[in-house]
Amino acid sequence: MPCYCSIDGTPVHASKKYLTGLLRQEMGFEGVVFSDYSAVENVCTVQCAAESRQEAGLRCMKAGMDVELPIPVCYHEELKGLFAKGKADTAILDQAVLLPARA
Repeated sequence: MPCYCSIDGTPVHASKKYLTGLLRQEMGFEGVVFSDYSAVENVCTVQCAAESRQEAGLRCMKAGMDVELPIPVCYHEELKGLFAKGKADTAILDQAVLLPARA
């Protein structure tokens, strides 16, 4: 579970540099990365780094956030619709659910 803060203006929950680059590639973490209360939503509503909850969800998932807990507000039906309609690459979703296959 990453911190709630931003580093150099980027929310850690939406940072590929920290979630994928540092945590997974440099440190070798192979587990599940999950958010704490409202952290993915905060990317939109508090940190103003996304224009919608859907965008915040996609941005965090792309960065390496696997699961939004305890209540999925951004990893919800609207985000699911992006994948179903082909507007988001399913490789992003695969990355979140197929942990051993991470590249």
